Amino acid sequence: MDYKWIQSFIVAAKSCNFRMAAEELHLSQPSITVHIHQLEQFLKVKLFKREKNRVQLTEAGQIFLIEAQQIIHQWEKSIERFQLATKGIEEKLIIAMTLH
Repeated sequence: MDYKWIQSFIVAAKSCNFRMAAEELHLSQPSITVHIHQLEQFLKVKLFKREKNRVQLTEAGQIFLIEAQQIIHQWEKSIERFQLATKGIEEKLIIAMTLH
């Protein structure tokens, strides 16, 4: 499974339109179609119902959307932790202050 496949899936699922997903990701519409097809082959399930110029998530697609969002979130957290660790920073600390 490829990061780009998952990213394309999430954006396409939110817009229900492969062309709009392509524009948002700065890819061609055929690239989005290929990413979705590859992901569906990998998972051995249809993620979208295709109807004219629109697509809708299947039941499996709705379930996978939640998982895909978690995968991307964890991926980004892991990359951030790795980058901080390579700079000698073990944890990121966020401090919030109010004026009062």
